[in-house]
Amino acid sequence: MNAIIINISGKHDVANSTNGLIRMLTDLFDNRMDGMEKVEILEAYGLELTKEVKSEVTNMCTYATAIENKGIEKGIEVGRTTGQNDLVEAIRRLREGESREELLASGLDEHTVDLAMVVK
Repeated sequence: MNAIIINISGKHDVANSTNGLIRMLTDLFDNRMDGMEKVEILEAYGLELTKEVKSEVTNMCTYATAIENKGIEKGIEVGRTTGQNDLVEAIRRLREGESREELLASGLDEHTVDLAMVVK
């Protein structure tokens, strides 16, 4: 079995690269372009794409965007839950007599502690 590893990163100077494969793959995996733009770029590299391949490229990009959006939504949800839990904890601890400085020293966020001080 033979394998080839190609390193694609945002650090490549694609415009001045003499390696056509690197340029093409960097463009293909560029997350700033939608599927139709990628199809046009692949055709500009001289690739003859069938309707099926064009559809697969477009679907791949749509799927990747959907997965990214789902990850962002989940991150926002986790962030909200964590923030709410921290706020409840800060309010409870303030009511039990802890000072602002003690809460901050324990790692709670300054904005959360300040909000808890208003709410308590």
